[in-house]
Amino acid sequence: MKTIKRKVFRSLTRRNNEIGIKEFNGFQVEIEERIYNVYRSGYNTVHIVDPATGRSIFNCHVTEISEMNAAKAAVKEFYRYSNSLNRFLEMTKTEEYKTFVDIFDAFELAWELEEGLKEQWESE
Repeated sequence: MKTIKRKVFRSLTRRNNEIGIKEFNGFQVEIEERIYNVYRSGYNTVHIVDPATGRSIFNCHVTEISEMNAAKAAVKEFYRYSNSLNRFLEMTKTEEYKTFVDIFDAFELAWELEEGLKEQWESE
């Protein structure tokens, strides 16, 4: 892990079998020369997220109180399970992965359009 810094980002979420998008205040990390997003959920679970698809590619339970330390601990666990990284990198070469990128792009566009409409309504 070369760098870790604060970042607000969006990720896919699933609740009651419905998929949506949610904004998270987390971190951006570099792992093996690729950028990933990291956030801690309310259950002390840290998720490492692929920014291209918004999908969590790894999660683990942490006990660290500091969000930064929790993110660092999750990245260390991710390295320990290098098989997870290798499986993910293999998946990025598939058509399924490209489909997930397109789906997430559509969700991102819908988010931005909705935010623009909110600003427009508030200014009227």
